[in-house]
Amino acid sequence: MAVELRNSVFAEADQHFSPPSAYKDLYAILTGDEDVLQTSTGENFGRMRHGRDTREILKHLLPLMPDIVADGIVMLAKLQGTQPDFKSEEEPGRTIHEKRPVPTSDQETNRNYFSYQDAASKWGEREDGVYYYGSVDATPNNANLIAEYVLRYGPEILDIGFDNKDGNPTTIRESVYANLKWLEGRVGNSRVGFLEYKRNHSECIENQILRDSLTSVIHPNGELANHLGPIATIELQAFAYDAFRNSRILFPEAKYQQDVTYWQKLARQIRDNVFENLWMPDQNYFAMGMDRNENGDPRLIKTISSLPIYLLGSQIFDQLHPDFKRFYIEAIGKRVFSSEFLTDIGIRCLSTVHQGLTGFQDYHGVDSVWKVENIAFADAFRSKKLIGSADELNIRHLNGVNTSGDDEFGYVGADNNICYSPRALDQFPHDFQNDDYLIIVGTNIPEIVQGWTASGTYRVKNRHKVWESEFLTPDPGSSEYESESEWLKKIDRARIIRSKVELKVRRQQAFAYLVDTAQGIQLDQKFRLKEQARLEDVRPDPVRDRYGYIPVLKSA
Repeated sequence: MAVELRNSVFAEADQHFSPPSAYKDLYAILTGDEDVLQTSTGENFGRMRHGRDTREILKHLLPLMPDIVADGIVMLAKLQGTQPDFKSEEEPGRTIHEKRPVPTSDQETNRNYFSYQDAASKWGEREDGVYYYGSVDATPNNANLIAEYVLRYGPEILDIGFDNKDGNPTTIRESVYANLKWLEGRVGNSRVGFLEYKRNHSECIENQILRDSLTSVIHPNGELANHLGPIATIELQAFAYDAFRNSRILFPEAKYQQDVTYWQKLARQIRDNVFENLWMPDQNYFAMGMDRNENGDPRLIKTISSLPIYLLGSQIFDQLHPDFKRFYIEAIGKRVFSSEFLTDIGIRCLSTVHQGLTGFQDYHGVDSVWKVENIAFADAFRSKKLIGSADELNIRHLNGVNTSGDDEFGYVGADNNICYSPRALDQFPHDFQNDDYLIIVGTNIPEIVQGWTASGTYRVKNRHKVWESEFLTPDPGSSEYESESEWLKKIDRARIIRSKVELKVRRQQAFAYLVDTAQGIQLDQKFRLKEQARLEDVRPDPVRDRYGYIPVLKSA
């Protein structure tokens, strides 16, 4: 059914948009087979299946294409972890991070063979490819997606049967129950009562969240978060809180009530810990998260980031007294709608108070704006009826996409100069002078036609019906939060690009930016060498380690 729907939805795409087109880009990532979709059309990640990315795409499509979303939920369930495996970080109930299929064609083998072999050597290999489970946010958010589906379309999806990756029959109900039991184990075993991550071994991803670069979770003094101990970033707590709360939707039957009651207790524990331990009164803002110092004691990561916006998109404020709810929500809104964070294409990952923290332009740092996050941020503000703020972010997102396409992220300098179309310095045959081109010292070039950007853009355009009007008129900012109008008055309100002339001007700017990946990787390597120097044997023991964390046991 999803394949038929896919073809009908996109049959007349050319009649609506000229490139860049969310219709066309979404068409490109939907596969039309049992894998449902791919997460990118770029060379780096084409044909891979990513749990986090897939979930984001399905969330965007939930109001628009329920059949495709249902197929995607089943696809993720088929790849879900069923047994503990130390090397791949597989655990029962854990949503997959990525599956890399075995290269098939000669062209694909030539391009991806070495990256595939590298992944296989690090994480192991099955007959049909590499399965790796090193993400923590994907599992609670998979449960949240299914709960949202049930709310919209009913519980019948829970009865869908399928064979898991080991060939054993199961159902979506049993699969999402395993998600919540995995989450219960993680939070229940945490010494600080949070959802945390800690990699199994040195070949695994250090930061097992969306912002998964090595330097993304960092202290204000430039010290990396301690990857030898568990780390709890603030957005994970929002995801976990919602998953536990949503268990009431997924499992209303009497036989699950003992589990559901306990999960509600864990939700309250997370909520109370967030407000008690992650709020920084001196900053009037939330911390990025919490790690452990060398003695194993909990330590705040006081870096000012945009991650607290995820709290707005969760239910975590709903049970608070209205005065406290207003206080926290307004504190977040005032901070991120300021020059510290706001750019022409959305909100930065880190505040500009941390400019120069890493010595290069980290793609999850001060100089980056992730398009999928800004779609989520707009949704978060909208969920709290901060419509003016949500519309403002949607407009800035659409302007960025209409200029450069549905790529992965954008580099933005301290002076708000935007790299709309990055190119790699070492890929050009000519010598460029710094006074002719703005050089971005970074490690990564954004993926083109990133799936979650395309799906999110499609949904934003659908919400505002932008093809039916010349431009999107933003809400003036009238809401139950009086201060929203105050923070919106302090910014230059964006307006949607509505002429080819305006678009041409923006696109001309794109050719003035180059990414020096060679120097960026060299500077990033300094952090990696420091990280390597403090590595210890992180093979798990059958007892709690000195950081108060019980990792997965090595499978027999």
